Amino acid sequence: FCNPINKVQTIYDNRAGDAPQYAADHLANLFEQGYRVRVTAYAGFVPSACHQEVDLLYERQPDAPPANRHISPDQQPLRMGYLILAHNTPNHFSRLVHALDDGHARIYVHIDQKSSLLPFQQHVPGDRVRFIGSRIPVYWSDYSTAQAILNLIAEALDHDPGLEYLCLLSGSDYPLQSAGYIRHFLTQRRGTEFINLLPMPNPTLGKPIERLTQYRFRPDRAQKLAQRLNVPQLPIFSRDYRTYLGELQPYGGSTWWALSRAACEYILGFVAQNPRVVKFFKHTLFPEEGFFQTIIGNSPFRMHVAHNLTYNDWTRPNPPYPAIIDEQHLRQVFAAPLVVANDAFGTGELLFVRKFPDDSQRLVAQLQARLEAV
Repeated sequence: FCNPINKVQTIYDNRAGDAPQYAADHLANLFEQGYRVRVTAYAGFVPSACHQEVDLLYERQPDAPPANRHISPDQQPLRMGYLILAHNTPNHFSRLVHALDDGHARIYVHIDQKSSLLPFQQHVPGDRVRFIGSRIPVYWSDYSTAQAILNLIAEALDHDPGLEYLCLLSGSDYPLQSAGYIRHFLTQRRGTEFINLLPMPNPTLGKPIERLTQYRFRPDRAQKLAQRLNVPQLPIFSRDYRTYLGELQPYGGSTWWALSRAACEYILGFVAQNPRVVKFFKHTLFPEEGFFQTIIGNSPFRMHVAHNLTYNDWTRPNPPYPAIIDEQHLRQVFAAPLVVANDAFGTGELLFVRKFPDDSQRLVAQLQARLEAV
């Protein structure tokens, strides 16, 4: 039978698959890593159509070379820093840190000031994990998240002048590949900015115009002010975002990204030089999903943007959102050697997944077994 996984010619409009994990570049990537289609797995298979698509099953050649074989002497693996925002799941946080710690990466951590620091400091390598001192209380959907990220960026860039990439994660994330694989992946793609962004407004993707036009108070302050005014809740105040952003095109996307040092330095420079824009975003909803995206989207780095590296599941009908990772995800999403995104932000391989519960031992063990198997 014929498995039409991709289109190899354009003369005739033959049927072809469009699954991103079977795109030519991703299949080539698997081939270079020593994977081959496990032909014996299809013994006895009876197709129901002449062009039936089936999932590809792989096996890695026993003599496959190591993953970093393409790095030439003049292209050394880059130095990277992980920025982690955490406020709960200290046990899973420890598992995340040990998975990222390959003896070379720097790890910078902001713990919500409302959370105890001690549970997070236990059982992690203190020489390569730096808990930043500029802790602030972080509130959901508030600018405090963006400020905590800025504090992490400033700390990392100041602490290690040699860092080439910064990767933003949450304390409930976990890598889908080994630390060495991730380093090699970024080394091969130096200069790429992995951040999801699209012009706003975009209500289809949850980035409506109201995120820009509605003036928002910090949740705890809004509650206190409403009590002082003796009203159930504050009225909605509107404003013209163009008055504050001027010629800047607003962008929205996901919180999580991996950016070059140059892009992170640009962000800090923009913040220092544009206090009016910063003040505007301090009173928007989920500013961490628009502030950094707007800065990068209006910069020269926009030309080098690619899909971000973190998997989230927003498809389930009931909260929490995103969905907590469970065994169904392991079976249906993470069984393949590569996990590939294909959505409005583009196509790209995903290297991290969120979010995990604190009692993630069993799930993490299964993910680690997957890494060792491939």
